[in-house]
Amino acid sequence: MTRNSLSDTLKQAWACMEAGAAPGKSRFSMVQVANIGEDGRPRARTVVIRNVDVVARTLAFHTDQRSPKVKELQSDPRVTVVGYDMEAGQQVRIEGAARLHIGDSEALAAWGESRAEARVGYRRQNAPGEALADPKMGDAQADALTPADQTLGFDRFCWVVIQATKVDWLSLGSPDHRRSIHRWNGADWDSSWVAP
Repeated sequence: MTRNSLSDTLKQAWACMEAGAAPGKSRFSMVQVANIGEDGRPRARTVVIRNVDVVARTLAFHTDQRSPKVKELQSDPRVTVVGYDMEAGQQVRIEGAARLHIGDSEALAAWGESRAEARVGYRRQNAPGEALADPKMGDAQADALTPADQTLGFDRFCWVVIQATKVDWLSLGSPDHRRSIHRWNGADWDSSWVAP
């Protein structure tokens, strides 16, 4: 990467997110998503990036539609996504708005591309955060179903697509620290260097 090129830092930021969505392990596979709770307080969660589309400026993950974050995002779709690679000393922050897909064609397509292991959690009768008398209880409900039950759980599946309006790239690698900000102006990215 040409360290003096603003456009290359934007490409690098998106490449980090694409690596997170690709099969295999990446330091950007699991990122933090922050949003505003219904009580006005900040919320942050770790999610697994499932899809990135650089041209559309989107990244996506799935969640249980019974999760509190779904109601929160319906009330206020503004989000920030943060990923960090300690070894490379790179941080990417993406701000944007979340679109929720529940029971529609986009959700169905995402469900169809999901691994069977990823679908298991949606088979549980208990909603995320619900009290359990026994921690194994939720797993037993899901494990009782066979892999042939391909659609079970889809009614609880939510596909979350975040469209970026700002990308903040930070490099803490040697020999120096650099940071660039990229803001979407409706047609293209306006990019600038800022102090790290």
